[in-house]
Amino acid sequence: MMRIFKYTQAIFLSLILFLPNLSAQISINSRPAGWVYGNYALGVEKEVRDNFSIELEAQFRSANSLLISLGEARPIGRSYGATAIGKYYFNQNTEPTRNGVFIGPWVRYTHRRGIAEEPLQPFQHHILSTGTLMGIKYDWNWFYFELDFGPGFFLYNLSIDQEGNRRRLSDLDPEPWFFLSAYSRLAVGHRF
Repeated sequence: MMRIFKYTQAIFLSLILFLPNLSAQISINSRPAGWVYGNYALGVEKEVRDNFSIELEAQFRSANSLLISLGEARPIGRSYGATAIGKYYFNQNTEPTRNGVFIGPWVRYTHRRGIAEEPLQPFQHHILSTGTLMGIKYDWNWFYFELDFGPGFFLYNLSIDQEGNRRRLSDLDPEPWFFLSAYSRLAVGHRF
């Protein structure tokens, strides 16, 4: 886990140090609070029009990461994924234009692999979800802080157990709330 943390830090710092001559239309971000729990993410945002940008983010959760819920910490396995986000910024008269309050769609794919608690057996999940993201970005010189939240729902959720049995979310006949998903983050970034 520590080795992955060092690689993520090295990539993030290298981009800040060696790419300062790029246009101010590109920014990179990460979620440092997640590093403590073994959740690593690196995003790149590119302005495509005035007040509209697209962000691509890659996520990785190490095998030693913990899910902390209801005061309990338990290992949940390794996962990786990617998220695409469209952002429309409401600030028309500010410089830079990608600053302030925004809204837009998000789509995320996640692949998880781990060991279920009851019964103890390996599993895999393939998850595709989408929703609407709302957030705010605050600039401070070339650095920025971003807080996002986006309610959504699962488009596809496939679970594969140890024997290779496949179950889809729709096969489980769950309660309606079971289809809900969410995307949230507190990110720190650097604008080039």
